[in-house]
Amino acid sequence: MSKTTVKKSLEGFDAGELRQLILDIYTKSKEAKEILDFYAVPDIAKKLDEYKKRGTTVCETRSPTTHSAHKGYHQKIINSRSRR
Repeated sequence: MSKTTVKKSLEGFDAGELRQLILDIYTKSKEAKEILDFYAVPDIAKKLDEYKKRGTTVCETRSPTTHSAHKGYHQKIINSRSRR
């Protein structure tokens, strides 16, 4: 389904129906829950720490050659985010 189709479909919803739809998606989708939680309470420091841990985990699970090739790239991302 295209974004335009979804948009047209949502135009027919009233405020209560939209709230219920968002709550249903929040309940059923881990990704939606993460996005909406951050939207409601944007704790940037916590999210940065979370992504730093994920980046380390991803790098450590790769082969040594892949890890070394991407280590500098990941470190640049972490460093640039830390400075903000």
